[in-house]
Amino acid sequence: MTDPLDQFISPSQKDAIRAPIGEALTLPRKAFLSEEFFRLEVERLFSRTWMGVGFSHSVANFGDVLPLTLLGMPLLLIRGEDEVLRIFHNIGAHDACPVQLEPGTGQKELVSPYHGWRYDLRGQLVATPFWDGTPDPSVQSLGSREVNLQEVPSAVWCGTIYVNISGDAPPFEEYIAPVLALFRDRDLSGLGVTVDNTGEPFTASYPYAGNWKTYMENTCINVLHEGFVHQIYRDSPDVPRVTKDGEKTYTDRVDRGLLALHFDSKDADETYPELGLAPIRLSNGEIPSDRAFVALFPNTNITLFPDMVQMTIARPLDAGRTDVLETNFLNGEAAFAPEFAEIREELYAINRMVVSEDEQMVAAVQLARQSPAYDQVFYSPFWDTLHYEFNKMVLDALESE
Repeated sequence: MTDPLDQFISPSQKDAIRAPIGEALTLPRKAFLSEEFFRLEVERLFSRTWMGVGFSHSVANFGDVLPLTLLGMPLLLIRGEDEVLRIFHNIGAHDACPVQLEPGTGQKELVSPYHGWRYDLRGQLVATPFWDGTPDPSVQSLGSREVNLQEVPSAVWCGTIYVNISGDAPPFEEYIAPVLALFRDRDLSGLGVTVDNTGEPFTASYPYAGNWKTYMENTCINVLHEGFVHQIYRDSPDVPRVTKDGEKTYTDRVDRGLLALHFDSKDADETYPELGLAPIRLSNGEIPSDRAFVALFPNTNITLFPDMVQMTIARPLDAGRTDVLETNFLNGEAAFAPEFAEIREELYAINRMVVSEDEQMVAAVQLARQSPAYDQVFYSPFWDTLHYEFNKMVLDALESE
C-alpha cells in the first residue's frame, strides 16, 4: 500500500534531504503549504512525541481550569486539590461536548454545560443528573462504559508543560535528558516567572503568519540570519559569529532532539546588554560562562543565559499559522520585585523588537514558498548544520511507525 507521505515527499526528495549537507536539499515546499501534509504531521509527528503546550503558571492554583485547543483537539488543563497539574481531553463520553468552555478559578468540580454531568478535578465522573429520570442516579448504573475524562500524559520542566497525545512516546526523562546535559547541574530552584506591570505572570503571545517549521527554521537553527535581520546583532562586532580567520565562535550541538547554538559569554560580550541580575549558579556555587540558544524538537525553544532562562513554545494552528508563547525566568526577587521592574521592561522590549523582526521574515518566507521556482532549497555547510539536522528529524518522525 502506498504511503500517504509519498505524495508530498518523493523517494528522490527523501534521498536529497538525507544527503551529506553539501549536496542536501530541504523539505519540499508542500511540506510548508499543504493542509493535508499538516494533518499527517499531527498524526505521525506531534501526537507521537512530547511537545510544548503552555506554561504551568497559567494554572498555578488549586481549582484553576484552562481549556485550550492544540492541533485542533480540545484539551483541559486542571490544577487539582493535590496541587498536581493534569491534562485531559476536553470531551464527554456521553454527549461529545467539551466539559468546560471557559477558564475557571477556585473550582472544586467540572460541570458539563450540555447535560450537567459532573466530574472531580481528577477527571472522575461523580454525578449524572436525571440520567435515568431520577435526580441523582448512581454512576454505577452506567455499567462498564468508559465514562471518566481521558487523561493525556504530561510533564512539567522549567515551568513549561509538555504533552504526549498518543501516550506512545519514550519517557519524558529521556526526552528532556539532552537539555539537562546542556544545563549541567545549574540550580534552577530559585527561578521565578517574571511579572508584568500589574504583578501578574508575564506571557507574551505572538501570531506568526507561517508554518511551524518556517518559524522554527528562523530560530537558533538559522545562525547566519542574526546580523541581517536583527538590529541588536547588526550593532555587535561579535556578529557574524566567526573569528578573523573564519573560525566559528560557537559550537553546533546536536543531541537527540536537541539542536543548540552553544557559545561562551566572552565571545558575545558586546552583543547582549548586561542586566546586573543574580546569576544562575551550578550546584557547587560556580557561575557558568556558557550560553545557548536551543531548539528542542519539535516545537520548544530555550534561551539559556547566565542570569535568565527564556522558554518559547510554537503551537501550530494550521499549515500557514503558528501561535508562539514566550515567558522568562529570573532568579529570586528579580522576577517580581518592583525595584527590578525597569530591567524586566527592558527585557520585554528587546524581545518585542526581535519578534517583530522575525515575524516579517517568517511571513515573507512563507509567502515565497508559494512560488514554484524552487521546490527545495539548499544549505550552507558552514552555517546550517542545525537546520539540516532539523529537517532530517522531521522526515524521520514522519516515516516512523
